Amino acid sequence: MKRRDDLIVSVKQRAIDAVKAGDTEAAVKYIEELYNGFKPLHSRYCEWLQLLMAYIGEKLGEDAVEDVLKRTYEEVYGVLQKAGVHGANPTLSAEDLVRRWAAANHNHFSDFYVEEDDEKYTMVIPFCGSGGMLHNADRPGKTSKPYPWSFDQAGVTYYCCHEPVFEGIVTESGGTPEIHLYSPKCDAEGKIGHECKWIAYKNEHDKANQDKK
Repeated sequence: MKRRDDLIVSVKQRAIDAVKAGDTEAAVKYIEELYNGFKPLHSRYCEWLQLLMAYIGEKLGEDAVEDVLKRTYEEVYGVLQKAGVHGANPTLSAEDLVRRWAAANHNHFSDFYVEEDDEKYTMVIPFCGSGGMLHNADRPGKTSKPYPWSFDQAGVTYYCCHEPVFEGIVTESGGTPEIHLYSPKCDAEGKIGHECKWIAYKNEHDKANQDKK
């Protein structure tokens, strides 16, 4: 029997080996392969979460969707908040915050750009590779009426609702909201009409976190 160790070498390791060998062409090829290989997996996980919440909403009602999103925060992101990785973080400046969210949007395969003025940073997201992708793919599981946890809109995917739910929990717990969220308005068919905007106000965020040190 022959052991196929060639099949256990990851694309990441192949890219590293190519860089060390000075083979730029091969390194770029493996980086592209790594990026493109993860994208469909990311999309399927987003769809999986959306369909699970759609089933919960169908069987237990939409209040249960809010409950499961709150439970998700408590069990997953609440742990990160206590560790200073998520939510109020006195070591994180407004610019550091926006850099982190830029990295997150790269990881979601989103199209976005950032604008800065004296008052704030504004991240504009014409296409979100997670919630935006689900909206435009007509996946089941959208709010039947406006809720505080759905950007006060009907027709919002349950997946997207995690953002106002998480922001609300951080605020209620006395933390500093990471970012102000402005969800795109949906048309009569539930299609996204314009881009999301995420805003971090410099003085608000930096002063609030300074006060918590």
